[in-house]
Amino acid sequence: MNRLTDILRMVTLSPELLIALATIAIHKTMPSAGNLALALLNSDHKWAVGIVVVIPITLLVSCYQLGTEILSPQGKRKVLLEWPDYWRLKYRVVYALAVCAIALFASLIGYLLVLNRKSPAAAMLIIGAWAVAATTTASLALAKWSTREILGE
Repeated sequence: MNRLTDILRMVTLSPELLIALATIAIHKTMPSAGNLALALLNSDHKWAVGIVVVIPITLLVSCYQLGTEILSPQGKRKVLLEWPDYWRLKYRVVYALAVCAIALFASLIGYLLVLNRKSPAAAMLIIGAWAVAATTTASLALAKWSTREILGE
């Protein structure tokens, strides 16, 4: 039960959820933001396709690298493997990878909708997906720095 509670807390009380809700709120209260994002994404299709694909893939790869460094400790950090709450750390890394993968697919779906339907909501979906993935990557970077600091590296 403790693990289920922790997973629910991780998902519902996350900065990623806050960023996603903020993106929705911005789209609802300021429709011009969606139109601006749509105009930027429609400006040059070749450039936009590269950006839509490169940004979330880069964030996913960064999450993977940071997660691997956190979960595969070497030297002094091997003590983390014996930590009773190591599973929490592992769950958060898996969660971060899942969020970045979802952001990648959301970006691709959003871009297809931007191309086919010229939808400002889809443009905001792309921006929101990038922001959520960037927040997740930043959280993992902070976790990596925190473990180094706690262990005195």
